[in-house]
Amino acid sequence: MIGTITGTAGHPVRIGGYAQDFDFPVAAVQFSCDGGCTWTTYETPDAENSVNINWSFTFTPPAAGTYELLVRAMRDDGRISPEPARVTLAIGSGNWPRPCPHTSSSNSTGTSSL
Repeated sequence: MIGTITGTAGHPVRIGGYAQDFDFPVAAVQFSCDGGCTWTTYETPDAENSVNINWSFTFTPPAAGTYELLVRAMRDDGRISPEPARVTLAIGSGNWPRPCPHTSSSNSTGTSSL
């Protein structure tokens, strides 16, 4: 699973992951930015059984807001993943994300992973 990705409107956001279909080669990885109405297919020639296919997708969000990218794998016989992976993008305006204000009482840090 890929966590929420943050970015800024008008600036490219790169998302990456991997696809695998265990005992079958992944013939293509498909992406949808419109809820699955349409899919863009990127073929993965020379894929082998039980080998992960690394993928990346670059998206330039036109405006601030929340976007969702769907990703799925396709086998060479045309079968596709039953459920696509979902990636949420939280996109802010040109001055977002804003830094946290300094406080005298505590200092905290956080981590995020993909």
